[in-house]
Amino acid sequence: MTMLLLRRARRLVTRPIPAVCMGVLAANVAFAQGVHLQIKPRVGDTLRMRLDQSTEMTGTRKGAMSESSSSMMTSMRVYTRAVVEGSSNTSTTLLTFSDSAFVAAGDRRQPTNETPLGVAGMKVRVRVMPDGTVEMADANAPVDAAETLALIPAALPKEPVEVGSTWKREMTLPTTTSIGRTPGGRLTATFRLDSLGRGGDLAYISLHGEMLPDEHAERSALAPRLDRGVVTGTLLLDRKRGWLTDSRFDISVQSTLAPPTAGDSTVMHFTMRVTQRMRTLDRK
Repeated sequence: MTMLLLRRARRLVTRPIPAVCMGVLAANVAFAQGVHLQIKPRVGDTLRMRLDQSTEMTGTRKGAMSESSSSMMTSMRVYTRAVVEGSSNTSTTLLTFSDSAFVAAGDRRQPTNETPLGVAGMKVRVRVMPDGTVEMADANAPVDAAETLALIPAALPKEPVEVGSTWKREMTLPTTTSIGRTPGGRLTATFRLDSLGRGGDLAYISLHGEMLPDEHAERSALAPRLDRGVVTGTLLLDRKRGWLTDSRFDISVQSTLAPPTAGDSTVMHFTMRVTQRMRTLDRK
């Protein structure tokens, strides 16, 4: 019996490696050499998305003899579609539709019911670069219309990256964004490819960013000054589909509004917390 088992063992050892094992080995070698992370959906696809966002703003007024504070909560739910019209090596053209949107506002003790916004039927054509940068494709469209897709500009690297690799992005913060009016400054974000799943089709990405004031930017005396902000989030890129199918962000910003006149000692401190999730609803 022992000799029979040894002979069977020798035959197993000397057999060629099965094709499935060779495929796994080849995939591991390919991942070790790096993978491309790109926004490049297929022409003809319809991408249906849902954006959920909540914003909490707290303002604290500090004077020489008193201090008071108040809070406001707002939430927003938006449904959009993006039809992939064309694609090239440098960009993808999307025709985006706003299907419906709802907003609610109030303090934490007395939230109000959702109110529909009149955005149904609005459409705009945009171009999306492989790294996630969005630009308008319609010359007469509103400048802020591309924000309906909630894509981070240049979120993805242009070169292949390995699991564990990081890359940085810097951008100027506009004073008016999809999360409301914010103090201007600069955002420095570090992205990391955490892992790959489903045979490399899914890429799990995390980010951590810091907002700091831009000391060289022109500021109005009536606008708050950014003190500091922090951004954390996760991205799920479906590499086979060429689309960010799930993204979650948590943004915290502190800012200060100085007294409007020299004789006024009142200072306003603001804290804004934003949580946002964008997800693709279908699996086509």
